[in-house]
Amino acid sequence: MTEEMNYRPSELLKPLAEELSGILSTNGDPGRRNDLLGRLGWVERKKESSTAPEISATGLPDRIGIWKKVSENGQNFYRRDIAEQYQWLYWADVQCIYSVGIKRRVLLLGESVARGYFYDPLYNVSKELEAILTSREDTADIEVIDLARTSVGIFGLNEIMEAGIALEPDIVVIFAGNNWGPDLQRIFRRDDWENMGEGFRKEGPAAFKSYFEDKFARLVHEFLEKIRTTLVDKGIPAIFVIPEFNLRDWKSNDQEQEPLWLPVETMEKWLAVKATAEAARSRNDIENFGSAAKSMVDINPANPLGYEFLADFYILKGQYAEARLALELARDMVLYSGGMTTPRCSKLIREVILKEAPGAGIRVVDLPGIFAVEYPARVSDKSLFLDYCHLTVEGIKLAMRHTARAITTILTGKEVPATKIRASNLYPDGETLAGAHFGAAIHNAHHGQSRETLHYHCKKAVEHSSKIKIPMTEFADFASRRASSNFCRTFAEIVVGGYLRQYEGGLSALLHPPNRKLLDIDLVDAIVESFGEERNVIGDKIARLRAGEHGIGNEPLDLLESFYCADHYGMSPGKPPAVLFSARTTESNFSFIVPEKIDWVDFTISCRTPGQQKPGQSIRIYTNGEKDTLTEIPMSRDWSSWSFSLSGDRLKAGTNRLSIHWPCSFRPLATAKPIDHYSLRKLVCPIFGEIFSFQAVARK
Repeated sequence: MTEEMNYRPSELLKPLAEELSGILSTNGDPGRRNDLLGRLGWVERKKESSTAPEISATGLPDRIGIWKKVSENGQNFYRRDIAEQYQWLYWADVQCIYSVGIKRRVLLLGESVARGYFYDPLYNVSKELEAILTSREDTADIEVIDLARTSVGIFGLNEIMEAGIALEPDIVVIFAGNNWGPDLQRIFRRDDWENMGEGFRKEGPAAFKSYFEDKFARLVHEFLEKIRTTLVDKGIPAIFVIPEFNLRDWKSNDQEQEPLWLPVETMEKWLAVKATAEAARSRNDIENFGSAAKSMVDINPANPLGYEFLADFYILKGQYAEARLALELARDMVLYSGGMTTPRCSKLIREVILKEAPGAGIRVVDLPGIFAVEYPARVSDKSLFLDYCHLTVEGIKLAMRHTARAITTILTGKEVPATKIRASNLYPDGETLAGAHFGAAIHNAHHGQSRETLHYHCKKAVEHSSKIKIPMTEFADFASRRASSNFCRTFAEIVVGGYLRQYEGGLSALLHPPNRKLLDIDLVDAIVESFGEERNVIGDKIARLRAGEHGIGNEPLDLLESFYCADHYGMSPGKPPAVLFSARTTESNFSFIVPEKIDWVDFTISCRTPGQQKPGQSIRIYTNGEKDTLTEIPMSRDWSSWSFSLSGDRLKAGTNRLSIHWPCSFRPLATAKPIDHYSLRKLVCPIFGEIFSFQAVARK
């Protein structure tokens, strides 16, 4: 049998296949259809690679990104290719780029952080950079050509860089480094995953970090060499802008906090110390909180939560340098855990660039270092970031001031102090700011961030422009319905009404994935709360809508649907597409909606604890944050079904929550050899409990 016949596609492709199925069955968006077909390998796609672009007879590449070479009236230029229209939203909103300009040219390459994500296309990084440069006498003749693309990685940057030199740039700025984790996994072979699995068995989580760092260092080195040979050796100066991360306010989510496999005794010790830290923080016992946080890191240095707790302790003590170090470790531990996570630039990437770029003739703008100097009494936070890495207006202006300084120094041959470079007078209007904060609220919610963060962004959105209430209301409406979001009238009204040109125009960013729709309870509640005096009106409407669409009634409600078992897209989605609900933390939470009048809710659950069966230990179930146990189920490695009931006097009209607390028990580390990222995570993340079915029904 051939190797191809033996190959089993990654489980990660299932959501893409399901989305494609929905589009094909409804004759949906052809652009998205073609994109999904390409991702799934069913049609030929132009590969991201370091190979040179195709060159036409004119000596120019046939295309640069989405722009295709055109010759009209004896002039060559690049026009957006209508065949690539579904990709336009990822690039600059520019129809034509001329192959030869009358001004000196700065070429901007990069990823979504370089796009000015959330503000783009109304305000972005390239516009700010050009405005700064053209306001100065010595760089007044500069134009910035924006070739940054959302979600681009190293291989895509190589391709754009090689094609972009046809535009005869005087300087190339590369603002990137967040999206390189997936690039690293792309180059992994099957034996790499097997070696990581074997290393984990021998050394534990530390093996992941060393393996990833070795591969990452080589990948970054090769990219810097590519910049040197493509640009510097040809006399084109290159500037690399190292991105910073929202260290203070971006927190790891449930999935990222899943503990990697440890001996049961060690895991129990870590969980106990974690509980001690949480209790100490709740009673404002700072010293014991800090001590417990340090113990969490000592016992399990691979989990980000201990470092985040430790950073909170240092900030309470005013020790910002120590807090920054702890938060950098939290950020990187997630990246090196073998799982998928939000984009981020690790300390290793930064160190390799700082060490090797000067030798390759590449000038560096180090944003982590710059932000630390500019704000010595605080760690990078939401004043500079809208989410994990995308900058606020303040952050963009600061970053581009220092980038403009590097450009000016190269072009004039004179070192210009940063204090001599001023931010531009270009500012987005209130509606643009409102759209950015609303988009940020959605993005934060769908990545498992706190209620406080969601309320902050929703409030900011409304403060900047009351017009944002229209798309916010419509989002709250379609998020609360059972139907797929793209089938909801209110989703269409956002897009057709043109209320949100930002955040990918709402075409894909607002949509919930098919069969994985969230109820977005915290986000919708934050939207309602931000409406001030109007909150009661929209709040009542949403309450009625939730009760009608999701309320517990006489027919059994499947609590394993994503509406009820998932709060964000970092969590296990339940079913579909998963056959089982697998708990990889010791607590699983479920939401359900109760109409105003109900006497009892009857629950039935089929579950098991697949680890060792320990006498006297049980699965405990709580409701609505109460300390008293609602019911207990004896733990068992075998499947068993149980029923329990909840009286109406322990319920509230609207949203209620059940919490299942699993005992610390799991199978020994498996001997299977991982073949991809998914099977590696399945190997190293222990399962504390599994649920096959979980239903609720009302009773009077």
